[in-house]
This record gives sequence, C-alpha cells and structure tokens, in this order.
Amino acid sequence: MKIIPILPLLALAAGTIQIGSASLISIGTTPTSGAGLGTVNTILTVTSPGSTSTETGCVGASSVGAQVIGSSACFGGAIGGDEQTGASQTQLRTIGQSGAIDASSFLIVLNTVEPGGDSITLDQLSVRFYSPTGTVLYTASTSGSINFPATFTGIGNAGFGFQLDSAQAAAATAASVFASSSNLIGLSASLSNATGGQETFFVGSVASGGGGGGAGGPTPEPGTLMLLGGALFTLGLSRRFKKA
Repeated sequence: MKIIPILPLLALAAGTIQIGSASLISIGTTPTSGAGLGTVNTILTVTSPGSTSTETGCVGASSVGAQVIGSSACFGGAIGGDEQTGASQTQLRTIGQSGAIDASSFLIVLNTVEPGGDSITLDQLSVRFYSPTGTVLYTASTSGSINFPATFTGIGNAGFGFQLDSAQAAAATAASVFASSSNLIGLSASLSNATGGQETFFVGSVASGGGGGGAGGPTPEPGTLMLLGGALFTLGLSRRFKKA
C-alpha cells in the first residue's frame, strides 16, 4: 500500500517531539482515508484494559521465524500485554506486504482512535526486521516520547507516519533488510494518556515522490493550512522588517 504523507515540514502540527537522536522519526500526519482494519497491513493493535490509560504491545519472531505476541521471546520480553489478537489485528508482516522497495520508502503508520479526537502520547516505538528463519537483521526505535495533542476519530481515517532517518536507512540496507521481500517485520510500542482505542500500527510505503505537495498529493486539512499560512505570514513580516 503506497501512501503520500503531508509535508514533513508540518510535522510539528501533528505532535510535540522530545528532541534527541532517533533512528525512527516522526514525519507528521499521514492521510489514509478509506484504509480501515482488514484493508491495510496491520501489524499491531493495542487497547488500554479497563480504566487504565496505558497501552503496550509487541509482535516479533522466534529464533526459527515463528510469530510471537507479547511474550518473553518478543523483543526480549520488555513490553507487551495489551495486544488485540483477532483476525488481522496483530501479526508479523513481510517486506513484500509493506510494498517498500527500499529503506527510504518504508513507512509505519499509527492510527489512533481516541474519543473526540483526544490527545495521546507515544512513549516508545521500535521496529525489528528478521530473516524468514528468525535471524535479527536490524532494529530501529524512536527516541523519547512524542505527544499528539489531537487525534483522528474513526479507524482508518488518518494517522501519524514514521520512517527511518537517512543514516539508519543506509544501515538497514547494508544489513540486507530490503534484499528479500520475504524478510519479516516485528513491532513493539507503548502509549500513555490513552482513553479509548483501538490504536493500530500498520506498515506501508511512501509513494514515489513522497513528501506531499506534488501532483496527486492529498490536500492538507484546514487546521494544517492555517498553521502553514500563519508561519508564512510571520516569515514575510520578518523579511519586511529586515529590509526597512
């Protein structure tokens, strides 16, 4: 599934990012209209149990390439417990299923379903790539927490995209992650400030010429346009005063 994310420069409109080094970076709002559960390559689905406000989950591969969900064999057993395991909710995916042809086009999308579009915080997100027989090829993670002050109502309407940064994309390529469409993809995540659910992660690829704004790209939402317009207006005033 190929997706064209909105301008990466607008990432701040989608979330407040804790600055630090990261190998898996947020690229902001990623429209996925019409992509409901079962029609995208969902890899992990989590829901906060009972009255709690945290969600954790993990899906990975065993040493022989078998699927492991939320157990001690999944990413070292550091995370897990709130996975939803119904049909197409949590499962290992392959590079071929993601549609990514190389490391720079690989995309993870978080689709949140919070009441009234409430905020949510992604505390940790890691992706791990395996050979078909379970050998770990490469792992990349976010750095620090990312708060999304507003989310989207309805499963599959829109989400928040994540990609490998340029250095890690090169390292993943060197590790032969994208050399075979049969290589496996695992994911672990933890979220807080959650008051609903379900939160789903799915894998896809950035369309050719990704970055938005080009022919065939989606139209940014009104709020995003207002933010961009305000930034451009401020920049224009700054330049005018410098000339004065």
